[in-house]
Amino acid sequence: MSTPQQELAAGDRGPLVVFASWLTMSLMCLATFAKVATKISRVGIFQMDDGYMVAAMLAAVGHSVAVYQEVNAGLGQHVTSLTQAQIDGVEQGIYASQMLYILSLAFAKLALLQIYTTFARHYLRTSVVKGLMCFVALWAVVALLPIAFQCHLPTPWAIFSYDQCINQPVFWDTIGAFDALTDVCIALLPVWLLYDLQLPFSKRALIMIAFTERILVLPLTILRLVYISSTTPSTDPTFAAVPTALTTVVNINLSIILACIPFLKPFLDSLQIGMFNSDPRFLVTHGGRTEDVGSGYYEIERSAGSGAKVKPFLLGGLSAKRKSEVASPGPDVQLSAGVRSPSVRVPAPSAVKGGRVTSNKSLVGDRIEAWEEREQE
Repeated sequence: MSTPQQELAAGDRGPLVVFASWLTMSLMCLATFAKVATKISRVGIFQMDDGYMVAAMLAAVGHSVAVYQEVNAGLGQHVTSLTQAQIDGVEQGIYASQMLYILSLAFAKLALLQIYTTFARHYLRTSVVKGLMCFVALWAVVALLPIAFQCHLPTPWAIFSYDQCINQPVFWDTIGAFDALTDVCIALLPVWLLYDLQLPFSKRALIMIAFTERILVLPLTILRLVYISSTTPSTDPTFAAVPTALTTVVNINLSIILACIPFLKPFLDSLQIGMFNSDPRFLVTHGGRTEDVGSGYYEIERSAGSGAKVKPFLLGGLSAKRKSEVASPGPDVQLSAGVRSPSVRVPAPSAVKGGRVTSNKSLVGDRIEAWEEREQE
């Protein structure tokens, strides 16, 4: 039995792909588990963005399994040393990995955009984020359909039969261009969404960097496209496909890792404090609509006279059951006469039963006093 060093010396580069795949996949899984655990520990429930991230992780794991099967079939070896059955196995593995690649990228993007909707705070901002979510979903569908039927039936996976398939470089350049465009938008959106957080500039910049660092996947995306264009078509496709496979496995796993970083505890703490301290005028009604944002706090919205309605908020939204429970928020909480803003945000009461505040009412007054002091400064 030959060692990995002997295989590499003999021209088998498959072990490099397997090593890169399983190493980056392991780091990706750890990052995903940390993200989901941290988020659930803060809000107490499994939310939509967690579901998107887990889906991205599962697709990436499936991609690594497909890559492993490609290598077992002969990826990384010279095509002249393989049987037709082995070549078919490589093609089928690449075919499956291409679809899982698109799915994983799309779910990772949707996970970030879903969390963006919870701190967009304005109707316009929320609409832009949701519009980009629809665009990402459309991009995934548009990419998956040609991949599924990229070669003549009944062998749509026979991608090395270049005269029987779509133009691979042109197709991936087009899909990659929109992939890069959405990554740039997702990276830059937090600058617009979070610029008015009431935080010191250093902390606000740190939060923005945590979200904008997703732009680091762009070089890998471009490099992958360069490799596809330079190696397709090829007279030795199983050997020439190794650089593309390497950049793809790193790209897909790094994309998820970078999507998880903003959800780690230090960034969530700063984001929560910033939203809590933000000017209340940015947090409520725009065009007759009250924005569904917040992170475990209650919003005190001014009503007629000196009263205010208590509305619960939770990072990522409430469950359907809780939404029905709080449809009637309960008794008004009296605000001091000095409050001049349409709303004030306060820490969530320690107990809520049937949608009614039952304790910690004094926290409302404490938060109002702090807000008044800031207004007077």
